[in-house]
Amino acid sequence: MPDTPSCQAYSPDDNNVFGYSPSLAAGIVFLVLFFLSAYVHLFKEFRYKTAWLDLFVVGASYECLGWIARTAASKCSYSSEMFTMQIPLLNFAPAWKTGGIYIILFRMIPILGNTAPLSQPRPVF
Repeated sequence: MPDTPSCQAYSPDDNNVFGYSPSLAAGIVFLVLFFLSAYVHLFKEFRYKTAWLDLFVVGASYECLGWIARTAASKCSYSSEMFTMQIPLLNFAPAWKTGGIYIILFRMIPILGNTAPLSQPRPVF
């Protein structure tokens, strides 16, 4: 990517790396929501001694960092550094959350057993 030009107001005529002007309000709202999610999961992890909740804490922390970058880019939408920072963070965060969901399923299946499958087996053809 080319060097970052000096910060300037968004202009639809100029090409920026985002293709739009990132919203400051949306950035703050999502940052607060993901911070609360990380805080609640971290609290529950220590309260109930469940280390597997670390996956949700890491995922929410990645989301927070990504939204910090996107919120900062709302003031300078031509910053390739902010774009480069937020893309991998916002793309990798769901993988951590999905890992946590798989652990939940792994722990639920022995409790529920095979008598309560989520879907009934049937032939495909």
